[in-house]
Amino acid sequence: AKAEFFFVQKNIYYLSERDEYVEEPLETLSVRGSDCDGHAVLLANLLQAIGIPTRFVFIPGHVYVQAYLPDAPGKYRDADGWVSMDATCANCEFGEIPLKNRDLPAQFV
Repeated sequence: AKAEFFFVQKNIYYLSERDEYVEEPLETLSVRGSDCDGHAVLLANLLQAIGIPTRFVFIPGHVYVQAYLPDAPGKYRDADGWVSMDATCANCEFGEIPLKNRDLPAQFV
C-alpha cells in the first residue's frame, strides 16, 4: 500500500481541474497527470487490485483515498483501521493529509 501511494504521488502530476471529468485509471497513467479525483481513482484501483479495501473521502473541493489496513502501525491509521492517502499532496507522508484538510467535514464513499 505504501509503495503504491508513493508511486502515484511521485509519478502522476497534479493538473488543476478544468472540467468535472473523472479519468479512467489507464488514462491517468498514460497522461501521467490528473486532478484530485483522477489521483484518487487510480490509487484506489491499484490498492484494490492487491486486495486492499478502499473508500473515497470527499471534503469541500477535494477528494482523497483511505485504505483499510487494520494491522498497520498506529501512527498511520485511525482507530477504525483506515489509513488516509492524499497522493496530490507532494509533502505528505504515507498516512498523512495536509493540515488544512484535517478538520473539514468529510463524507466517506
